[in-house]
Amino acid sequence: MSSFFKKHYPSIFIFFFSFFSMSFFLTLLDGDVLWNYGFSYAIAKGETPYLDFNMILTPLYPFLNSLLLLFCNNILIVYLFHSILIACLFEILFPIYGKNTWLFFLLLVFPIPAIIFPSYNFLLLFLTILLIIFEKKKKNDYLIGFIVGLSFLTKQSVGIFLLLPSIFYDRDFVKIRKRMVGFLIPVGIFLLYLLITKSIYSFIDYCFLGLFDFSSKNSSPFSLPFWIGILFLLYLIYLWKKNSKKIEYFYMLMFSSIMIPLLDFPHIEYAFFLFSTILLKEKKERKGMVSSSILFTIVFVLSFFFFTRNLSKIEYPNHYSHLEYRLLTNDHGENLIRDHILEFLKKHQKNKVIIIARDAYFYKIASNQKIDSFDLNNKGNHDYHGEEKLLMKLHQLASGTYIIVDRGKNKHDQFNERIVDEVLECGIFQEK
Repeated sequence: MSSFFKKHYPSIFIFFFSFFSMSFFLTLLDGDVLWNYGFSYAIAKGETPYLDFNMILTPLYPFLNSLLLLFCNNILIVYLFHSILIACLFEILFPIYGKNTWLFFLLLVFPIPAIIFPSYNFLLLFLTILLIIFEKKKKNDYLIGFIVGLSFLTKQSVGIFLLLPSIFYDRDFVKIRKRMVGFLIPVGIFLLYLLITKSIYSFIDYCFLGLFDFSSKNSSPFSLPFWIGILFLLYLIYLWKKNSKKIEYFYMLMFSSIMIPLLDFPHIEYAFFLFSTILLKEKKERKGMVSSSILFTIVFVLSFFFFTRNLSKIEYPNHYSHLEYRLLTNDHGENLIRDHILEFLKKHQKNKVIIIARDAYFYKIASNQKIDSFDLNNKGNHDYHGEEKLLMKLHQLASGTYIIVDRGKNKHDQFNERIVDEVLECGIFQEK
């Protein structure tokens, strides 16, 4: 046991750091965290993606989480799985980069704590790094194709680009054929699932046609992250052209499509993480990076800051179902609103209650209700022309239906305020 710990202690440390950071240090429970958990929560409750609730990505990540949630449907289970993924990634990176791997550890939380939070984007990053390593080690072509297939099932808009290096880099027909067979195994299983659940047309509508709406309604060409992302993307294209004989640069460029169309800091950070693994590998033989002890200190100071800034506003454990052991800030005014809405949901269990709010997933999860297509009301997060379809559904609601509405946090929020305006103009019952 002692020899095992000695050999793997960095990854074990990173596992515990990740889990406790998500559960206790980083107290913000924002939309992305809830939505990623909510997808898995819904599947674990027997709901079918694309039919029972809206989701515009392929479902590998929430499906993997949902298997664990069958035993205990609590958000900490998702944190546990994500921490294992992070630890596994670093277990792979340490033999390659040595002490320099601690640089990637810092990138988990700096400059913003995006990568450390549970997301399908991290699984996609993990699979892409595996692909690059397998390519360099000339692993079995069926296996490489299979990993590409898993990446497609994680996020189809990026996974389809990760298939291109296999087709265009070597142009060996035998290798391409083997990789396509490997690719089609997981994709074929998923296609069979869609046919069995009769959700294939809804899947196409959400995950392919709906992306046109998402792209047109979620770009911010005048924001700072947008221009940083554009400059970074141009630099990656330059690097790819300069190193066109190295397949890892091809993968890096294809993975950078993760930044499009949002071009925000969290997605840029994922692309930068992969970029760092390629850049650092070439500089491995040069002088080392910042010592690991300094990096440890920096990260712990950052984590302590996130933890202590709300130390006077802590309620633990909280009283919200499925979220009890996740540290939440104890804001009295916000809790009054939360409890008021949850009491309303409990009081009107026999009525149909629709929640059109950024925190809709929170209320549905905390009241142990099923997720539906009204709960994720973000611009472009529906099927093709989804906004018009959603408005039509609102006008067709049966009498006796209650609607709870709330506007977005700020004008830059992805929340679709047009739906809220329509409800208010129609004079339908609102709370909050």
